[in-house]
Amino acid sequence: GEVLHSKVEPEGNNKSKVPSEAVNSEVSKPSAQAKNEKSENRISAKEAEEIALKKAGFSVSEVFDKEVELDYERGAWVYEVSFEKDRVDYDYVIDAVNGEVLHSQKEAD
Repeated sequence: GEVLHSKVEPEGNNKSKVPSEAVNSEVSKPSAQAKNEKSENRISAKEAEEIALKKAGFSVSEVFDKEVELDYERGAWVYEVSFEKDRVDYDYVIDAVNGEVLHSQKEAD
């Protein structure tokens, strides 16, 4: 559980497509105990996907290139949900415990 490297860059100078919450900041990995304690309290990847699609106003059949990834960021479990519709990329960060949308972004291809 030891942090071997950590890097944080200022948000103001970042011009990349990455949400400011995810800009090159590495967070220490959760301990085995944190992983085990939290797993039964998390929503499923399917539920996170449904939340993001509902927020965007789309159904599963309307989107493609769909990805859902569980990640541990800034001391909390989140799902990163991304998909594409009509040449627009949609990205959502969903709290893996309560299902709250923490961040959303859409960008034309």
